[in-house]
Amino acid sequence: MTTSKLSRAALLAGLCLALATPGAQAKLYRWVDDQGAVHYTDTPPPAAAGKKGSTLDESGRVIEQHDPAAEKAQAEAQKREEAARAAAEKQREEEARRDRALLQTFTTVRDLEVVRDDRIAAFDSTIKLGEDRLGRQRATLEGLEQRGKQLTDQGKPVPDNLAKQIESARATVADTEKYLDGQRRERAETAQRFEADIARFKELKGLDKKAP
Repeated sequence: MTTSKLSRAALLAGLCLALATPGAQAKLYRWVDDQGAVHYTDTPPPAAAGKKGSTLDESGRVIEQHDPAAEKAQAEAQKREEAARAAAEKQREEEARRDRALLQTFTTVRDLEVVRDDRIAAFDSTIKLGEDRLGRQRATLEGLEQRGKQLTDQGKPVPDNLAKQIESARATVADTEKYLDGQRRERAETAQRFEADIARFKELKGLDKKAP
């Protein structure tokens, strides 16, 4: 029973009459199509999917509003909230795991400091070796570039093999600089992690609590 032509009153009267028949449904659905025409149906029509509408009772009173766009936005917001809760729970579990590992691995603050100092010393050694290597690479590059400049100043072309050597030396210097930057960054991050671990260890052990 679908119409967009009959008046609402006539349709409701017909619906009420139909409700007197055994098995009749006690709901009426009102929806608007893409052309703005209002439709009343006794079942949710497929054509109403994705459109605003409302559910009426047998007397024509609105008992439920339908707004697919709002419902979709609400569902998406709920998914975001659930994802945020899941992420927070995962973070709590990870923090608990780190706490257990911290207490199982170290017995004193000094233990942490010894491991930290060893790690930092290893970084410092690697960085020192890298800086020495970089110095030699830069000296080689400078010599190659000087040879090329001398030829250019004399109005002579730079041989292909020399040009390739200069290009290769520049690439080598750039790679070493990038490597050293990474090592320095890792050193700083390692120091920060150990500082955080030491502070957390003290907190878990109650070492920061002042005596009354």
